[in-house]
Amino acid sequence: MAKPSSVPSWATNTNFAASNQPWASTPTKVQPPSGVQAEGYNPEDPLVAQHENWWKNLAGAWVSFLDPFWDTSDNIVMPANKHITVSGTGKFKHGTRQRQSLPAYSYSQGTLAWTFAATAYLQATTSGQWMMPLTMMSGERITDVQVNAFGDGAADTTYTVAWISASGQTVTNLFQQTDSNRAAAWGTFLLSSLGTFTAHTMADGESLYLFANAVSGNYRWGNVAWIYDHP
Repeated sequence: MAKPSSVPSWATNTNFAASNQPWASTPTKVQPPSGVQAEGYNPEDPLVAQHENWWKNLAGAWVSFLDPFWDTSDNIVMPANKHITVSGTGKFKHGTRQRQSLPAYSYSQGTLAWTFAATAYLQATTSGQWMMPLTMMSGERITDVQVNAFGDGAADTTYTVAWISASGQTVTNLFQQTDSNRAAAWGTFLLSSLGTFTAHTMADGESLYLFANAVSGNYRWGNVAWIYDHP
C-alpha cells in the first residue's frame, strides 16, 4: 500500500461559528466520559457530534504527528536533530551489513611484508601467519567473512575464524578451511565458498578473530570484510 498523499483533518476550529443555532460559539470537540470511551456507543445511542469531532480530530492529530516519520518509499525517517532511544534490554535489529579492515592492523608471525603504494596489501614472503580481531557488538551475528586475495597458482592459506569466551579460556572455531592454489590475480571470495561457516551471535565479553596461515610465500591479502546481521 502506498503512503496516502494527505492526512485526515477534522474539526480543526475550536468553536462552532456564530449563528442562531443553540450550539453556536460552543466547543466543536468534547471528550466523551470515560465510560463511553471504555464501552463505546450502544447500538441505539444517538451519536453526539462533539464526541465524534473529538475522536476524529484526535486521530487526525496523531496521523499528522507521525506522518513525517515515513517517506513515500515506506522508510522510517527521523526528523532533523531527533534520535531513537531504546530502553532497558531493547535492541536495534537489522539485516545483513559489512565491516571491513586491512590485515595491516593485525598481529603477525613469520615473514610478512606490508606494501602501501599504488596498491595496499599484506604479503607472505615465506610461510607466515597473521591474526586480526573482527569487531562485533553483543547481539550481532557473524555469518561469513569476505577476503580479497592474490595467489600465485600454488600458494595455500588456511583460514580460521574463532570466537573466544568471556573468560578467555574457551576457543570455538566457526570456520577452518584451506584456500588452495589461488590464481595469480586479485579476487574477492567468501570463506563459506571454501567450506561450512557456522554463524554465531556474540554475547557480552566475547571476542572474535580471523587467523590466516600461509604455508608458503607470494600469497597476498587486501581488504577483509566480515558479514553480520542483528537477528
